[in-house]
Amino acid sequence: MKKALFSISMIILLFFSCKKQGIKSNNQDAVPPINPPPSAGTVSVQFQTLFNSIPFVYDKDYINSSGETFQINYFKFYVSNIALTNSVGNKIEIPNTYFLLKPDMNSFQVENIPIGSYSNISFLIGVDSLHNVSGVQKGALDPANALDMFWNWNTGYVFLMLNGTSPASTENGHIFEYHISGFKKNNFALQTITSNLNPILEVSTNTNPILHYSIELSEFFKNPQDISIMKMANVTSPGIDASLISKNYQDMFQLQSIEK
Repeated sequence: MKKALFSISMIILLFFSCKKQGIKSNNQDAVPPINPPPSAGTVSVQFQTLFNSIPFVYDKDYINSSGETFQINYFKFYVSNIALTNSVGNKIEIPNTYFLLKPDMNSFQVENIPIGSYSNISFLIGVDSLHNVSGVQKGALDPANALDMFWNWNTGYVFLMLNGTSPASTENGHIFEYHISGFKKNNFALQTITSNLNPILEVSTNTNPILHYSIELSEFFKNPQDISIMKMANVTSPGIDASLISKNYQDMFQLQSIEK
């Protein structure tokens, strides 16, 4: 009886031992999973601020199209909602693209762009209406980062801010303040900047092309709306004046070159 029990036990042990070895052997022979190749790339965008085609300097005397002398001591703006048009004409919107820029912080990277060829890029100067009323947010839209570019949850964000002084200003201290905002229909101040990409922008996983833009600040005061500091030195809330000034952005932001 003992011998029979011993024989049965040995058979059972042998069976499980072989089974385990078989599993081990199968694992060794299995082909490791292949990770799919990356399908997105990165593009950098840089802005150079100019005045009459010369690099801009804070607190320097400039003259606008109305013949008024002034100095700028503060300039900041939002870029958002970046979209690219590919070679077959499809518009690719890149999510979560919100950047707060100024002359000494003038570049950013756009990530997660699908690999391909692109003939056109567009972006907003400002913050879209949805994100103006979306509550506490992160990154460039975090009120702690936005600081003076954010008012409150009713009025939202300042899209572009330009402050300075001028003898032409009738405000106390001869200051002028342009805090451009407005996302509602009657006070709309969001402007879309669109640029054709020539040569075609190629996005891949092993390159990081750079789009070089200029910001011609002299255009802030003209084309299509001439802005006189004497007549309009304080625009710090949504309204007709802010909407009119925003139309001058179209000539301010120009794509100059594409660095591969």
